[in-house]
Amino acid sequence: DVNSSSTATGTLEFVHITKSGGTAMEKAAYTQAKLCWGARHYMDGDDCEIRRPAVNETALTPSRNITAPVESEPWHLPTHWWHPDPFQNVSTFTVVRNPYSRVLSEYYCRFFGPTTYANQKADPAYMNRWIQETIEKNKKRRQVGHMMPSHYFVYDDNGNRRITHILGYEQLHDDFRRLMEMYNLSAIRLEPKPELPSVTKQKYPRLSERDFSKESIEVINEYFAHDFDRFGY
Repeated sequence: DVNSSSTATGTLEFVHITKSGGTAMEKAAYTQAKLCWGARHYMDGDDCEIRRPAVNETALTPSRNITAPVESEPWHLPTHWWHPDPFQNVSTFTVVRNPYSRVLSEYYCRFFGPTTYANQKADPAYMNRWIQETIEKNKKRRQVGHMMPSHYFVYDDNGNRRITHILGYEQLHDDFRRLMEMYNLSAIRLEPKPELPSVTKQKYPRLSERDFSKESIEVINEYFAHDFDRFGY
């Protein structure tokens, strides 16, 4: 969806959905073009304009109906949940990803996944229990960015699209290159993704979607139903 109806002029901002290549894009934009995207707007330093809202539940739109303190980094929440939306008058882009591979990536995320011994983390039963328990927890605390369905970032409660350009993680390098060309930002290039060690070189091999149990698949399908539908997965 790089070729949106929007004209490619003016400011372009990035909305960071977790485990979809966001950190790599933020780094590339700053190191190669001194552009501040995503998390860099919420941190001091780097000569970036700070565009952060107050990090508390009262800053969220009433439709969120949040009663507990915000438990997420603000750059990992939909920007249209904040009042006012810091990106309401600029073009935006985000990256969506197949929910199965995204859930697996969340499991291995050092900021969100379980902290445990490597041999336990390589146990499919342990992984499936974590997936089901984590999704159940997230259903009760929608202000947590990690594992949040992507459609919340792209569409508001009324079904209105709030993101200008949607890139696909599965073809990210091509989508990103074409988007940068549209905005005359061709100098920004993504680095090749480092390869994981081969299975034969790992003491505890990395699990895959093939290790998802039937129960985990059912939970993922239900929780990410709108992502599968809206983004064609």
